Amino acid sequence: MSPGRALLWVLLAGCRPTPGYTEPASRWTTVVDRAGLDGALQAAAGKPVLIDLTASWCLPCAELTATTFTDPRVVTALADHAWIAIDVSDGTDEQEALQTFFGPPTLPRVLRYTQGGPLLAAIRDGTPAAPRPALEITTFVDADELLAALARP
Repeated sequence: MSPGRALLWVLLAGCRPTPGYTEPASRWTTVVDRAGLDGALQAAAGKPVLIDLTASWCLPCAELTATTFTDPRVVTALADHAWIAIDVSDGTDEQEALQTFFGPPTLPRVLRYTQGGPLLAAIRDGTPAAPRPALEITTFVDADELLAALARP
């Protein structure tokens, strides 16, 4: 086996969730535009919201998905949340505008809102900037770091 192939296997092996654990992929509602986000927020009425701005080419985003968001402690801590992934992989003008709506267009960007209502109102009103989230993360964090951030007031 070549060194490159061996490294690939090591990396892939590290991306598997805990044995016996079911991946929460079905927890995510994935949207690619403002209309999709509007629908996802409407469906999440009354729930706190976790938003993950992500792209297929973003390595820290993939690491968050493969490790942090699959950690059973994180899934439990966010069980009452609506999980919304905003996929900006295509880089369309609308996706870039949506990224800018949430702040500087950097990835990854994970946002937690205690209520989705004010965010939905801002989307519908055409407000140029999203309301301030209760939590904003703009770099890879492991499960322990995310749980610590969620515990802060």
